[in-house]
Amino acid sequence: MENVQSTAQQWLVGSLMVLLAAVGFSAKAVLVKLAYGYSAGLDAITLMTLRMLFALPFFLVVAFWSQSCGRCRVRQSSRGINTKTKRIAML
Repeated sequence: MENVQSTAQQWLVGSLMVLLAAVGFSAKAVLVKLAYGYSAGLDAITLMTLRMLFALPFFLVVAFWSQSCGRCRVRQSSRGINTKTKRIAML
């Protein structure tokens, strides 16, 4: 019974992450348009720099979390790399 609860919980967390990612991805264009309208002197390089700086903490958290979780490793076969020839598989 514990495995069923764990699977249901994982499904719920995964669904919420997908929903959050979709909302965040679609809101990005709106925020960029608002940023351009807010400041006439704002150029694309500055806006991209700010975007990357805001995203950096999230990527660092994911990197540290993936290093601490031993069972979270992605196998080479899952990344599309042929383990025998070490070449990238053509999809």
